[in-house]
Amino acid sequence: MNQLIIDIRTLLLVCTLILVCRAALLAYAWAINRTYRPIRYWAIGSSLLALGVLLLSMRELVPLVVSAMLGQTAVIVGWLFTSAGTITATERVPPWRWGFSIAAAALIATFCLLLVWPDYSLRNIAVTVPGLLFDACSIYFCLGFRGGRWRTITFRILALALAVSLASSLIKMAYVTQSGSTSMFDTNARISQFYLLNIAILVVCTVLYVLLAEQKSQEALAQEVEQRKYAEERIHNLVYYDVLTQLPNRRMLTERLDLAIATSKRSGMYGAVMLLDLDHFKPLNDAHGHAVGDLLLIEVAQRLCASVREIDTVSRLGGDEFVVVLSSLHADRARARLQALSVAEKIRTALAGPYQLKPPGATNATPVIEHLCSASIGVTLFNADSVSQNEIIKQADDAMYAAKESGRNSIRFFDVMPRAAA
Repeated sequence: MNQLIIDIRTLLLVCTLILVCRAALLAYAWAINRTYRPIRYWAIGSSLLALGVLLLSMRELVPLVVSAMLGQTAVIVGWLFTSAGTITATERVPPWRWGFSIAAAALIATFCLLLVWPDYSLRNIAVTVPGLLFDACSIYFCLGFRGGRWRTITFRILALALAVSLASSLIKMAYVTQSGSTSMFDTNARISQFYLLNIAILVVCTVLYVLLAEQKSQEALAQEVEQRKYAEERIHNLVYYDVLTQLPNRRMLTERLDLAIATSKRSGMYGAVMLLDLDHFKPLNDAHGHAVGDLLLIEVAQRLCASVREIDTVSRLGGDEFVVVLSSLHADRARARLQALSVAEKIRTALAGPYQLKPPGATNATPVIEHLCSASIGVTLFNADSVSQNEIIKQADDAMYAAKESGRNSIRFFDVMPRAAA
């Protein structure tokens, strides 16, 4: 059976070319997106690895100290930066001090085994161990990553590729040690296959690095879109909704009332506007503060919403004034009035019930404040023949003041008031 044997120097030059292309690609990606730090580390690491492998391929063509020491230094530090990029991509902080300590120890051992006590086999172990540790650390962080589904899958594939590289390096280190090889250029099938596998892993890792950068960009873009959408919703709420009760404010009320008037003109059915003013609200504020008063307003808003249909609108004008717009009542005015009266009575009864208010920040020992609060309700009907929106609100307001003058906690219709006949 024929065994594949390729010149080692040729394979190293191919590795150098791949690493240069990777470094250029990642540098370009870094120039486009400077917010993703792993790209920078991968680009630096790839550049150093390319330089180191190039110097190693020039062994016996340049002084041994230059090719061995500078080459191994570049390879080990490049390996360190590449692993740091992978760890950073998993959204963890690389253990720089630990990594540089290992790199320094390996370089010192390499220098001694090159000049003081020359031993190629031990030197091979000294320069391989740091890479094994860096790969093992990267695999650990890749397997521990918990994030987006596709990035998680990519990290699992990267961990597999690094595991294959780690196992291959262990086999090569054991083979070189057992065979007693004295040169990295000893050409045989096993060493050739090791470098071919290394080239394949370089290509796979390059693709995975670019893929991780793209996936992170997509996640960042999706997050930015989500944040922008949230900001738009927040602005919309601030413009159209009351901050305290989350009810439609005056601006939204205007639009909803316009829509109700248009619906009434189109269908011939009546609608109604109720204006409510809480009775005895100011004494609560004076006695217990605005925080407790706010709690009452929130509870009132909840009771109002529970008393009407989904197609109706409950709005807070400000202070303790609320407006309810009823749509699609009966086409007959008398029956529409009875429907509006039924809803108004339901609201009056709901708001007249006792309120249990607990001040913000209160402890379990703090007594609950019980408060009774009724409402004066003014109601006016509208249909296709009604006057303008402002006049409808004014009619409801006049009816509400009539309810207050009649003794509070009552309901008054505009069409039964004396001024309505004028």
